Amino acid sequence: MAVKIDGTTGFRFPDGTAAAPAETGTTSSTAGIFYPAANSVAISTSSTERLRVDSSGNVGIGTTPSNLLHVYRNNTGGGAQVQIEQAGSGDAVLGFLKTGAFAWLTGLYNSDKDRKSTRLNSS
Repeated sequence: MAVKIDGTTGFRFPDGTAAAPAETGTTSSTAGIFYPAANSVAISTSSTERLRVDSSGNVGIGTTPSNLLHVYRNNTGGGAQVQIEQAGSGDAVLGFLKTGAFAWLTGLYNSDKDRKSTRLNSS
């Protein structure tokens, strides 16, 4: 790997690919960070792109993002694509907020004896 060091730009790496990342650790040459497009950065494992942040700040997990957070999986198995876990006495909830207007929350509420619940809170 070529690394360019100069007084104005610091470290510069080649763009790399998912199969041959620009920056890797010492234990794997197929897992690391690469630069798939201008002003974008991605992370790969086992020569496969797993996460990308594009030039707009959108984050894609398993895909090139088309929204602020885009999670994609293509398989026949079940299970959650996103998991929210609470180990303490708090609630495990997912919230949606319209700033200054209202919040919609859904999840498991300890105050309701771990029942699934959906709540709408108005401000």
